[in-house]
Amino acid sequence: MALTPQPNPKLSNGPLPFGIHYSWLVIGILATVQIFASSISMAAGIMVPPLNDANGDFGWSLGTIGAVIASYYMFGALYAPMTGWLGDRYGSRWMLFGAAIMYLISMSLLSQVTEIWQFFIFFGMLLSLTQSLAMVPLMAAVSGWFRRRLGLGVGILWGAGGVGTGIMAPLMGGFIEALGWQTTFLLIGGMGGSIMLAMVPFMRG
Repeated sequence: MALTPQPNPKLSNGPLPFGIHYSWLVIGILATVQIFASSISMAAGIMVPPLNDANGDFGWSLGTIGAVIASYYMFGALYAPMTGWLGDRYGSRWMLFGAAIMYLISMSLLSQVTEIWQFFIFFGMLLSLTQSLAMVPLMAAVSGWFRRRLGLGVGILWGAGGVGTGIMAPLMGGFIEALGWQTTFLLIGGMGGSIMLAMVPFMRG
């Protein structure tokens, strides 16, 4: 059976239990997506030592690693107009679904990297697309839910990126030391992608 982002018929766009408005659930979903989608790139410094280690699996130069990390942000800038258009056309639920699938794929592929060109494609291009799919159209969804407290909603969303980095950086470092980088990317990719997929039915544009 194909997995498609269907809405939950039991949910409405009105108040949730305890008088909480649905907009706060939406911002919670987006904040969680922000934590996973952006924190890997923001915690990229954790990846540098194992990639640069001459006695490890790679031994790439700092300049080469830095160029790939820079390409992540360059591709993100190129993807932004396209993903914004897709968000307008298909809605935030489909974009969240696409971001979750791309997160699972890109993190799984990153766990299998052996060459620098693979790191460039899987991190610089695919993971950057994941970030753009997740944040550009979903950020626009915030303005549809917050009329009088838009600044607060956007502030919470961007703050989640900092929280994600603070959580993910030591988490990744500990996992890489204990489990190795391959298992770390598979574990975080599976966890993050599964959580995002579970949130798709609750997303409202």
